[in-house]
Amino acid sequence: MNRTTKILSAIAVAGTIAAAGSAFTSSNTVAASSASSGTTAISAYTTSNVQYGANTTDPQLLDSVTFTLDAAARYVAIRTSSAGTWYRSDDLRLTTATVDSCTSANDTTWTCNVTGTGETVLGADNLSVVATT
Repeated sequence: MNRTTKILSAIAVAGTIAAAGSAFTSSNTVAASSASSGTTAISAYTTSNVQYGANTTDPQLLDSVTFTLDAAARYVAIRTSSAGTWYRSDDLRLTTATVDSCTSANDTTWTCNVTGTGETVLGADNLSVVATT
């Protein structure tokens, strides 16, 4: 093999390696994204003006629970006894609640309708209120 053939062969091999290498080094485009971690204080709501509405036909039964929060909330859930049923606003965060019955016109004063659920005045021994923004 003469010198010119060796040089041409070397150039051909180098070209093949360069072409193959560029096939394996193509780039991908990745969109910008964000990731972070942080903490913040959780403040409690103050519940006041609690009113229990008795059933007019059978005053032993509850029809409603109305209360006021000291700040606006988009979601509330209540129960009137420690092991009782949860009643919630129209939101699926508390999936064990069986009745979507809590409503508010201003996000601070809430009424939860418990008519026909068997909630009793005597059974209402522990009001739990869950509220979030």
